[in-house]
Amino acid sequence: MPELWRQNRPGDRMTGVVTAHDEQGNRSAIIFLVFTALLAGLLFPLTGSLAGTQDGDGVLTALISTQQLTWYFWGQDRLLNIFPAIAAPIQDVEWNLHFQIFLRSLCAYLAPLGVLVFIQRNPRVLAAAVAITNIILIVSMSQYAQFNVYVQHNTFGISLVLFAVSYLVFWSSLPAAARWVLILLICSVAYATNYALLMYSIPAIIGFGMLRLPEWRRFASFFAINCVAVLIAKYHAQAFGDPSTAFGLNFTLEAYPHAFAVLAENLNLPVLSVCAVIAIVCFVSNRQKPVLEFLGVALLAVAMFILLCGTQWLQTNAYNIRYYITCGILLTSLMGYAIAVHLVERKRPVGFLCIAGLVACLFIPLGGFKSDYDELVNPRWRQDSKEIAKVAHETQARFVIGGFWDVWPTVFEAEELRDGEPQMVYGGAFRGHALTEEILESLRKEPGQNALCFLPEVQACLDELKSNLRTAPEVSFSGSPATAVSVAGKQMIEFKVSVN
Repeated sequence: MPELWRQNRPGDRMTGVVTAHDEQGNRSAIIFLVFTALLAGLLFPLTGSLAGTQDGDGVLTALISTQQLTWYFWGQDRLLNIFPAIAAPIQDVEWNLHFQIFLRSLCAYLAPLGVLVFIQRNPRVLAAAVAITNIILIVSMSQYAQFNVYVQHNTFGISLVLFAVSYLVFWSSLPAAARWVLILLICSVAYATNYALLMYSIPAIIGFGMLRLPEWRRFASFFAINCVAVLIAKYHAQAFGDPSTAFGLNFTLEAYPHAFAVLAENLNLPVLSVCAVIAIVCFVSNRQKPVLEFLGVALLAVAMFILLCGTQWLQTNAYNIRYYITCGILLTSLMGYAIAVHLVERKRPVGFLCIAGLVACLFIPLGGFKSDYDELVNPRWRQDSKEIAKVAHETQARFVIGGFWDVWPTVFEAEELRDGEPQMVYGGAFRGHALTEEILESLRKEPGQNALCFLPEVQACLDELKSNLRTAPEVSFSGSPATAVSVAGKQMIEFKVSVN
């Protein structure tokens, strides 16, 4: 069993000699953790609640991966494109997105490890606690919240998983220099992927370091490495990102009623309360009661909530539930841990109970498997985008121009229809500027390319295209007059685009 998983390391709650039986149990627990994570990654996105829910943000990651892979999400100085980079060898845009959603769901399932490994590294407890935490999350969230946790383009999952991995490496038996370099690399990627991670990670390292005073020197080194990683992520974003993020602070009492209303709308509070009561009863009856650790994590979650509500970014974005996901994972991880320890200590059939709970989640709160389980685009845009993409394909349109939420699902569907043909379909919408140079070069080589536009007038379409591609007056109307077309009940126009 790898040293980093041993349960009798300093700072863990279980001590004693690790027997062969313990080693076998730990191996089985790690296999169980991997198996359930793969189960979540493969099956959660196919359920009635989560299948076919992708919007413009979600499908755009597949286009980033197959059309123009950049360091960061197009037009951002955050959200490092880890999943698009991993999926880049898959050039079929549909399977590319399926694979990325698999990775999102898998990492979301494992995200509680970012909290739990600080409390204990016993694989049996961790595997059970992760499963139970996910069961609590699923049964207590609305469909929209489930979507944001498991299949939307959020980066909290991969950042928490990477942070957990860095902590396990921190306790490993690798040579010190190799350990520090590896931790620095992992943490730099974690912060570049989700810079907001530092709101949790830095206070957590300080707090748990204070509770593990005999190991304060090691925690101090871990803290220092994380600080350097934060700086690396910051300067990497400045060098390779597209500056766009300005959070700003604007603390006002009016923010909190709005935030609580969003929470009430997206959480099943009676179910969550029952889970909390069960967790409290288990915690009180457990032999292991890491009271200070629990109190510290809970207070950190509350502090993060207060800070987030005071940012202009959240106020501008109507306190969307996605911004509170990490806070929710902190609190539900404590519940999952308390219940898991209770079951492990009393030698209950933990694995069977967790599998039964996860399978029940697939068929009840997640809605089971329906005939459209393989769909990707949200029904709000699905049919329209398919019909417009078909017209774009038939007319050999190279551009689809219009609003963000309409254009990118249409481009996604059009790229799927392209099926290996050499000419890409480009989006003339917000974030499309990542391909500006390639588009201008293509127009210089082949003037008069077809465009399909959601707007009613050619000039409005050209203005939209130039604005989103961030070009000077190079792009212009070309050739024969624009043609009005009606697709999926929408009045659109078709015309040709050239460069001056």
